[in-house]
Amino acid sequence: MAATTQASLLLQKQLRDLMKNPVDGFSAGLVDDSNVFEWNVTIIGPPDTLYDGGYFNAIMSFPSNYPNSPPSVRFTSEMWHPNVYPDGRVCISILHPPGDDPNGYELASERWTPVHTVESIVLSIISMLSSPNDESPANVEAAKEWRESRDEFKKKVSRIVRRSQEMLLLLSAPPQTGAAPKAISEMDSLVVPEFSPDMVLSYISQILMEEDMDEKFDVFHEDLALLAAEKPFYEILGETFPTLPDQNSGPSAESPDGSSISNFHVNSNGSSSDGILANDSWPYDPLEYRQLQTNPASVDYYSQSSSSPTNYNAGNVNRVLVESPFNPLLDNDLVIQSTPAWQFQKGLEEARRFLPSSENLMINLEANGSLLSQEPKKERKLAEINADEKHESPIHEPRGRKTHHDDDLDLQEGRSNKQSALSTEEPLRPDILDDVLLCGWDKCITGNDEQQSESVNQEGRSSHSSHAKGSGGGKSRGKKQSTKDVVDLRTLLVHCAESVAIGDRRSAGELLKQIRQHSSPFGDANQRLAHCFADGLEARLAGTGSQIYHSIVAKRISTSDILKAYKCYMRACPFKKIAYLYSNKTILNVANKASRLHIIDFGIYYGFQWPCFMQRLASQPGGPPRLRITGIDRPSPGFRPTERIDETGQRLADYAHRFGIPFEFHAIATKLDTIRTEDLNIDKDEVLVVNSLFQFKSLIDETVVEDSPRNMVLNTIRNLNPAVFIFGEVNGSYSSPFFVTRFREALFHFSALFDMIETNVPREDESRPLIERHISGRDALNVIACEGSERVERPETYKQWQVRNVRAGFKQLLLNPDVIKMAKEKLKAYHKDFVLDVDGQWLLQGWKGRIIHAFSAWRSNDSS
Repeated sequence: MAATTQASLLLQKQLRDLMKNPVDGFSAGLVDDSNVFEWNVTIIGPPDTLYDGGYFNAIMSFPSNYPNSPPSVRFTSEMWHPNVYPDGRVCISILHPPGDDPNGYELASERWTPVHTVESIVLSIISMLSSPNDESPANVEAAKEWRESRDEFKKKVSRIVRRSQEMLLLLSAPPQTGAAPKAISEMDSLVVPEFSPDMVLSYISQILMEEDMDEKFDVFHEDLALLAAEKPFYEILGETFPTLPDQNSGPSAESPDGSSISNFHVNSNGSSSDGILANDSWPYDPLEYRQLQTNPASVDYYSQSSSSPTNYNAGNVNRVLVESPFNPLLDNDLVIQSTPAWQFQKGLEEARRFLPSSENLMINLEANGSLLSQEPKKERKLAEINADEKHESPIHEPRGRKTHHDDDLDLQEGRSNKQSALSTEEPLRPDILDDVLLCGWDKCITGNDEQQSESVNQEGRSSHSSHAKGSGGGKSRGKKQSTKDVVDLRTLLVHCAESVAIGDRRSAGELLKQIRQHSSPFGDANQRLAHCFADGLEARLAGTGSQIYHSIVAKRISTSDILKAYKCYMRACPFKKIAYLYSNKTILNVANKASRLHIIDFGIYYGFQWPCFMQRLASQPGGPPRLRITGIDRPSPGFRPTERIDETGQRLADYAHRFGIPFEFHAIATKLDTIRTEDLNIDKDEVLVVNSLFQFKSLIDETVVEDSPRNMVLNTIRNLNPAVFIFGEVNGSYSSPFFVTRFREALFHFSALFDMIETNVPREDESRPLIERHISGRDALNVIACEGSERVERPETYKQWQVRNVRAGFKQLLLNPDVIKMAKEKLKAYHKDFVLDVDGQWLLQGWKGRIIHAFSAWRSNDSS
């Protein structure tokens, strides 16, 4: 009974977490309110696979002794896959009982462990759909067809995907007035007038090819949006649809290698053309494929826009707002007459979470003031960087929520539980962006002094409190403090890593228990570091490092939270500021007399470097040149790979308009090593600059593949023959193939980072956990828990980069003395333990004598 209660409580918590923290690609809920041990899951076929775009429903049944034993998963939708039995049961290692495989086919680490969650199970199933395993098939016929008749296999899967889409389209359409509802069990014989398969295929093709719509709601006219939303329903009903104004086509194009490329331009007068800014009457489609992503409906940085989840409808579909964690989404308009049909309908109800609203297409507070008047307590406020409110926990909260909870258990157990749902990101005002991105040195110095003063006062209070307890707090309290002081967490971590390396699970478990007792994500630097590294060791021991890392990477962080963390980091640490100073000054010197400037930024991310650069560029004598920025970034997880980079381009276009700079932005979302010269549209009349800060460390080296992606990217840059190649990297030696050696080096490196943050950032600062756990902690987890191609954090020392760059055909340029002088002046505003040094032509940054970053400028040997 106790075990059942414990399992029930754990499942309730996981369901609450899934509802609170959305994740891409699947939706989950209860089959029955009264039974938490049976879940209904809807999985969306992963992109770029045979199952792309399909909606597959499954039942997940949990045992009473969960999580000691795994659940079972059975597809209720039609499925053709080597690892799915004909009756729908899923056969993957993670669902097999814990312990050694009696047949010797699987490792114990590949089978079920109690650290797994619903999210990790579904992610494993999604991975299974992406990469079938035909060596130990559950469906022999499917495996044989996969091996011998791949084309037939693809055709069969395509039919299954198309059928799932057709059913969703049919059941999402509003019923005709006065028509009796059909039972789902009769759908096979249902005939809809003038609804041919060709129309379905054409409709789905349109859905899959259209560009993302969310960012465009703020520029729609309400009547156009409503008319566009009604169009597909007119087509389904076979009625004539009123003619819409001419529509422009979307800007994004899919390249043969799977990367996404988009363009838009801004002239000096601020007008836009050929891009996302120019299309102000985009046809809205209620089943637009990109709407499956759980992103905000508007990213207009200047408008007070919001989305009301309580009015999220699709035709006559009932509200999908879940009032309690265990309230399944029921559709009273449909009559369920059979168990299989009922199970299928439950999946469709979950899938309707992804459908947009047909009643509130204009996501605008002014246009929909009535929504706010109904629920005044839920009115959203503009995101403030200098927020005064204090949170219960500094753990990052998902977008669109004001209440913060302690989610430490998620990372402590090595997981992040999320569910697909609607969320809204608070819009950012121009003055907030300017305060961060155009912040002058005086502002940052003042803010840094205040922050350091607060940190010092905090240390003093902590020291005084400790002294008071030791002198007058009683014998037992003093003894406890003394015991805690003598614990050497670093030694425990190293011993635990050694036990993990040799497979001594018992010793490793005991050491991890000791580390957990004396570490904390909210303690001092050593305690936070130990907690972070313990997460990595635990994940490596369980064999879940790769899954947890990808889950953290896929977790969405709002732009406002990123800005808060960025501002906190810039005030506490000069690393980014001096890096941008060095890069921007070098570019300005090269482009001093240029009429056209083209910057290729490898790893543009949010583009925080460029607003300040534009500000300086606009003040050049004779006016600014025509600026073109090609932003290259890794695709965002989920169904919208260009989402972040497109937002960056729009933000930079706004700044270019303000500063009167003719501007063009070219966005490429792909892996850096897949970039080709022809993708970059090089113009010989432009001054070409390549900028890469902290990106090469994430490229695979020669220890994994013979043709190193690092050398491939360097060769591509050399062939571009830029006027200058600005290179900045993390200086580290924790990329050894030997785990214990790598662990020790990583411990030394990240100790310096955590100590730097501890010294300069108050512990109660709400941005500190985001910096420590979602940036430094994420990288440390990858270094510790991942191997092979999954271990992407592979830094080198700057001396190793010197050899590699020279071998690739580059020559190093001289450091500009003025830049060094300016950097040293700026460093005086920060803590005295920050280091700025020069070695040869390298500009070095560090903390307490340890070199953290290195920068230099290069040019191809072929340059004149």
